[in-house]
Amino acid sequence: MAGALTPRRRALLAAGAALLLAGHAGLAAAADGADLFATHCAECHSLREGRDKVGPSLFGINGRTAAASAGFAYSEAMRRSAIQWNGLTLDAYLEAPAARVPGNRMGFGGLPDAAERKALIAYLAGIK
Repeated sequence: MAGALTPRRRALLAAGAALLLAGHAGLAAAADGADLFATHCAECHSLREGRDKVGPSLFGINGRTAAASAGFAYSEAMRRSAIQWNGLTLDAYLEAPAARVPGNRMGFGGLPDAAERKALIAYLAGIK
């Protein structure tokens, strides 16, 4: 029968449904990340290239070396950290900034929830 659901067609439909759900989860994570940024970061950090606030702009943070944004007065601790920002280093830093870079000046205690950090990091990865 031409329209019958063969095992192959069932597998293809299941794969397609999984992709749709994964895409939806990705959109939800981005929305969550935007909300988290607005709640925890936006008061001190901008997402506009070259527009620093109390903290440096986070535009294009992924792949950037810590304390590398020209014109921002970083702490000595951050300048010495030599951190290359990526998903792993951002996760560790956002969990406990003072523990990851002792002596940094960021007045943020950290984001203890791993799912929230993941959503925020995914959101920041798209800002470039």
